Amino acid sequence: MTILGIESAAKTASVCVMQDGVVLAEYTTNLKMTHSQTLLPMISEILGRIEMKPADMDYIAVSIGPGSYTGLRIGVSTAKGIALGAAPDDPQLKGKPCVAVSSLEALAYNLSMAGDVLVCPVMDARRGRVYCGLYKFISDDGTVGVSGDDQENTRFATASALMEDTVLECRELIRVLEENGRPVIFSGDGVDVMRKCVKESFCPELFAFAPVYLNTARASGVAAASMVRIREGKVTDADGLLPEYLSQSQAERERFRAMTPEDISQVAKIEEASISPPWSEKAFADALDNETAFFVVCESGGAVKGYAGMYMAADEAEITNVAVREDSRRGGVGTGLVEFLIKAGASAGIKRIVLEVRKGNAAGIALYEKLGFRSVGVRKDFYSSPVEDAILMEFVQE
Repeated sequence: MTILGIESAAKTASVCVMQDGVVLAEYTTNLKMTHSQTLLPMISEILGRIEMKPADMDYIAVSIGPGSYTGLRIGVSTAKGIALGAAPDDPQLKGKPCVAVSSLEALAYNLSMAGDVLVCPVMDARRGRVYCGLYKFISDDGTVGVSGDDQENTRFATASALMEDTVLECRELIRVLEENGRPVIFSGDGVDVMRKCVKESFCPELFAFAPVYLNTARASGVAAASMVRIREGKVTDADGLLPEYLSQSQAERERFRAMTPEDISQVAKIEEASISPPWSEKAFADALDNETAFFVVCESGGAVKGYAGMYMAADEAEITNVAVREDSRRGGVGTGLVEFLIKAGASAGIKRIVLEVRKGNAAGIALYEKLGFRSVGVRKDFYSSPVEDAILMEFVQE
């Protein structure tokens, strides 16, 4: 299997030919030249060096974003042209098969030996924001990363995405990663943007930065990522290659709002999968009819990703429910829901908010502490199924 990889999402221009996982040739430049000037000559040169032609390629792989709008358009157009020109007489295909790859995933492959450490590729999106993803690497035998003791070095590490590619303010990204709680290494041209936020974070020891020479996007990463997609049958033709600019932020895609009766069926399903014993749909309906209750949801594309609720009396409130859909956890949804309640409480004159959390729920306790809650007591055997103590926590509005 021979793959031509093309990377042009940022200032770097890079092309490579990979055959059965081995890089036969790679050409990378990090100069202030437009990709329209560099990509085709680079491709021509490396093919000449290895005495191959575009027609010898089995697949054309290209990074489709996020990144520079102009760079992505040039890279995708170049891939389309080569794919169409390499097999003009094939009646079944519109040129050579093509593979679309996330530029962030391709960048993550620079650190495929990270082991248990998560890889967070970051690209500067300007105005204090970064394009970002979060990946762990799993080898072909199912273990995390590739061990340094693997002398034969025969295992291939596959990137597994832990959150979808997005664009976030740097502080929001740090908050999401702290909520995840696992060690993270940053890589990419957004590293310098992240340094200040890491220094100001609650847990700076969680974060590390890749060496400068591993922050450059490379076409070999595009080709490596494309091998996984080829295995999965995620191949297209030239017409199917389209840039993905990723211009919407998480806040634009996700909406925090008051819960409505139309949300109850989705909320009840999340409750049943998350809480024991769960509230019924009637209990949520009764809560919405109660003037002292305030319940909110996080919605994305019409789907409820999480919910939270509290009851208010005079200048105090108690948070009774916080739950996030399993496939949306560790993405900042829970933090956003609780922050929404705190802000709503402040607007309603609430001075003190309390809640209970299972003693063994370390992630939940860490989340609440990060938002300013403190432990003020223990309620013995408060929870059932299983029986467990509750930590009573308190938040006081300043």
